[in-house]
Amino acid sequence: MSPQYRNGLLPGLALTALACLATAPASAETSAAAARADGHSVCVSSSVGPRFEVKTVGIMVFGNDLKTTTVAGWNIDGLIVQRLSAGLGSHFPVRRVSLPAAATKNTSPGWFGGNEELKAAIKKVGCRFVVIGKSGRGELTGTNQVIEGLGIVKHDGILDTYNVYAVFWLQLFDGSTGELIRLPIDFGDILSEPSWMHRIDKTYWPSSPAAVAGNAKLRDAVRNVVTKSVARYSALIAKAMTEH
Repeated sequence: MSPQYRNGLLPGLALTALACLATAPASAETSAAAARADGHSVCVSSSVGPRFEVKTVGIMVFGNDLKTTTVAGWNIDGLIVQRLSAGLGSHFPVRRVSLPAAATKNTSPGWFGGNEELKAAIKKVGCRFVVIGKSGRGELTGTNQVIEGLGIVKHDGILDTYNVYAVFWLQLFDGSTGELIRLPIDFGDILSEPSWMHRIDKTYWPSSPAAVAGNAKLRDAVRNVVTKSVARYSALIAKAMTEH
């Protein structure tokens, strides 16, 4: 029987990732100024890439292996912003705004989310904020293995299985107070296979971590995961903003 995967994030807060390359966003200063002038805007800060995992989960613990590489050329964070913009539509224009690293480094996907530095940075910009980051909360059921951010995983067994994944946390914050805005629970993602992972075959497996960045087949598979995921969760963000 093939392995089953589950998402360890709080319901409705998991995103997953990747699609076609996004064009470079406007500067943070330009976007922030535009956001202040438009109360309907959503500012987005994403820090998912560029780290990529090549992971093997063995039948026994000594068969486990993890190597990492970078896929900066895939521009995953730019893509996430692009797909959110497409999903939220003209009612909620999306602006990409960079937050200070100190404001986001200690942020976690916890239910109450955020920290004082993050709240202060959001209030300074003054628009509702979607903050996205990678998280090691995707769990391989039946093992003690977790997966984080972007990657590909091979699970050894009678029949080896392969999956691409993009595990994110996402939180929405009020621009005036910096407080967390709860997203609706996505029961569809709970009851079905997780949207942050997709089954592939062994032809996607890279010959080495160094070969990942140039593997167009693998890149496109991950992008497809993002496109579907962001479209699904854009609806949750729009609903939360409408009700808030």
